[in-house]
Amino acid sequence: MNVSKIVKLHKTLSDATRWEIFNAIWQHPGLSGKELLVEFKITQPTLSFHLNKLEQSGIVIVKKEGQSHYYYPSITLLEEMIKYGQEALAAAKKSR
Repeated sequence: MNVSKIVKLHKTLSDATRWEIFNAIWQHPGLSGKELLVEFKITQPTLSFHLNKLEQSGIVIVKKEGQSHYYYPSITLLEEMIKYGQEALAAAKKSR
């Protein structure tokens, strides 16, 4: 995992609203845009903005069925982040 990808992910998730939206998607994979609108009580353009940022960072995957959009966490990307974190931690412990 390269540094620019990590920075992009951290920037994306540093916004409190996006973090809450991602957390809801993580806990309930397959939420629709309509379900997220009800849950967060924000306008549709605001929700779309945040979901686009999450999708562009790669941390959320969108599946489209007709006019509906369903959101899932990117397990692969999360596994990459965890692996990177474990390697960084192991290197830091070695250097002590």
